[in-house]
Amino acid sequence: MSASDARAAPRFREHPLEWALQLFADVRAGEALTMVRDMYDVQAQRMPSIRGVQWDKFAREDVEDIVVCAGPKFLVHLLTFFASNYHFSGRPDCVLWHRGRRELRLVEVKAPGDSLSEKQRVWLDRFREWGVDARVVHVVDTAAQ
Repeated sequence: MSASDARAAPRFREHPLEWALQLFADVRAGEALTMVRDMYDVQAQRMPSIRGVQWDKFAREDVEDIVVCAGPKFLVHLLTFFASNYHFSGRPDCVLWHRGRRELRLVEVKAPGDSLSEKQRVWLDRFREWGVDARVVHVVDTAAQ
């Protein structure tokens, strides 16, 4: 077998040739959504809450939108983390998304006098490293003013 044959043969590659390109996400977007739909259908019926995902909190279409908005980089990091860790306390309170603009935002809400825990800081930093808009929103008590 020549070197060019080995490069072209899928069984000799660690990942698809288009792995680092936007093309990878574009070509496989349909496959990814099909996998998410299948996971949702199975898990929502069996276990409403498993390993970091509360399936009963979102409609299937919402999960699909979130996957599209999150993008492949974030999903790979998140799923790798979930597969290798069991404890995930400190996750943000809100998931906001806009499918048309393909935007995802994760928000931690803090009441007056409340502050971020170390776990919450770690999550927000991690999400930002993974390319997602993660932020803190501080609630203002207007009645006390």
